[in-house]
Amino acid sequence: MILTRVSIGVAGAAAVVSALLVTLTMWVLMTDPTTMAAAVDRGTVAPIVRALADALVDVFCLLVRYL
Repeated sequence: MILTRVSIGVAGAAAVVSALLVTLTMWVLMTDPTTMAAAVDRGTVAPIVRALADALVDVFCLLVRYL
């Protein structure tokens, strides 16, 4: 019983994190395609991670300003 609750909680958390990552990736792809293209061309993930972090900070700032 406990294992079922834990596994459902872990699966739910993984789904939320996955949805957030996909949404941010699509946002960066639409708003900053040159960063994505350069990162794919070079084979590095650092510019993508930096762009995702910037997008996440922007979203957080907008939410704080809204509240």
